[in-house]
Amino acid sequence: MNLQIGLLLGISSLIFIGLGNAISKAPIKKFGPNRLMLWRGLMMAIILLLIVLATGQFVNFSLKYTLITVVISFIGYWPLYFFYKGMGLGKIGIISPVSSIYTIFTTFLAMAVYKERLSPLEMMAIAIIVIGVFLISISFRDFKNSHLFQKSSGIYYALLAAVGWGIYFFLIKIPVIQMGSILTSFLEETIMLVIVLVIMAITREKITKPVYKDLKPVIAISVLSVLGVLSYYQGIKIYSLSIMTALAAAVPLIVCLYGWLVYREKLTLKQYVAIGLIIFGIVLISLK
Repeated sequence: MNLQIGLLLGISSLIFIGLGNAISKAPIKKFGPNRLMLWRGLMMAIILLLIVLATGQFVNFSLKYTLITVVISFIGYWPLYFFYKGMGLGKIGIISPVSSIYTIFTTFLAMAVYKERLSPLEMMAIAIIVIGVFLISISFRDFKNSHLFQKSSGIYYALLAAVGWGIYFFLIKIPVIQMGSILTSFLEETIMLVIVLVIMAITREKITKPVYKDLKPVIAISVLSVLGVLSYYQGIKIYSLSIMTALAAAVPLIVCLYGWLVYREKLTLKQYVAIGLIIFGIVLISLK
């Protein structure tokens, strides 16, 4: 039963986070990384607080694991910042696939520390999904023309995001197991919001009140992020961290399909192959 529920939660997380990423490019350009994280975090904290109050999840509160969540949230701030920074500088065809390799780091840590055991079929499925993620969003022309070893390409930020997320998603399982997905999500987003405010104060970055028109996509991103995070956290609580992370890392699949459906972007043969690989990888996981 945990397999079916875990897969459902993993696919839900993939869809919600993917849609959130798909509509993030314009808000990043408009607000910049920190201000987008500020408004996104504020909205997510409010939504999650309402969910916590409605479900009575404060009974799971633990000072010890809240302090652990503070440390993990500080770690988690940086990969999201680096991802947004890279998106603002570079091309999504480079930033998205490079940052998605965090699943390799998380899987390695989960197997080494949590003693997760993956069958050969599951390892092959994860590898196929990772390859599909690279193929679906990577543009070799973008790599050729992006001056990879220059800071302006954004790839350094994508690599930093990959390493940071690899560590973060490995660690976040600790408070999720103890306090549950809802309360952990609320505490994490609230702490992250405080971190953003402190960093903006230190760097003297101005907080300007946005107009409602500019906030509409941020509201959508926040709602999608809440749904995606809750699905992912509940998934890692009851199922394999390695597999859940591999599914969540496949968000470029949703970004690509969103562009195809909404903006009528044409898919290349390489992208069709990549979509097939990702779906095949998900099917292989379900055959366990």
